Amino acid sequence: MPHLKIEPGQINSKVLLPGDPARVVKITKMLKNVKKVSENRGYLVYNGEFEEEKITVCNSNMGGPSLAIAVHELVMCGAKSIIRVGSCGALQKNMKLGELIIPEQCVREEGTTGLYANGNVPAEADKKIFDALTAECKSLGVKYYAGTARSHDGFYAPNNEEMENFWSKAGILGSDFETAPLFILGRVLKIKTGSILNIVSQYFIKNADSIKSFEKEQKTGEELINAGEKNSIIVALKTLKKN
Repeated sequence: MPHLKIEPGQINSKVLLPGDPARVVKITKMLKNVKKVSENRGYLVYNGEFEEEKITVCNSNMGGPSLAIAVHELVMCGAKSIIRVGSCGALQKNMKLGELIIPEQCVREEGTTGLYANGNVPAEADKKIFDALTAECKSLGVKYYAGTARSHDGFYAPNNEEMENFWSKAGILGSDFETAPLFILGRVLKIKTGSILNIVSQYFIKNADSIKSFEKEQKTGEELINAGEKNSIIVALKTLKKN
């Protein structure tokens, strides 16, 4: 494969797909018999075992186009189940840093999915993987929210605050870049997909009291975010083992 530098037979059928290459390294520390498969153009690919289940870990980097490249090449080399282990911004006021969002479906407010399906086609997780992710959270006592998320392209778009308020009022849980593209690619390529997102930024109304509260939480937020990341990885690994 031109970007991942992998070949059929080099990876496992079950794949964890974080965005950040640094998260790939963190995941490998939870695996046994770890072996680096490739490193190219910002993509890292490792194989390992979790509770005797063979797992591949590969990062997608940021955004739908980069994720689509990774998913296509992984599927061409044998991937059958892919779970995104990512981060997101919350869109509801009650959500805390380090809590998790498990999207059942995702608003397609990005450009990549339009290349694969018209706007009426829903971006949905595989039901078995979605159900397993929520079940593992319940089993481990991990705080999570399940429902509809949103994927978009504009981290620094000038109308971000307006759009976040719009989607918050519609009950959308959180925003990322990659979940909708993964779900649509799962439908098109006929593989199982799921997503579990760690909340790394909170949603809040900008008044003096809320800003003061937000700044106070952010000072202790790193520990919460790190704990959420670890929880998301463990939940995803346990889910992937069964699916």
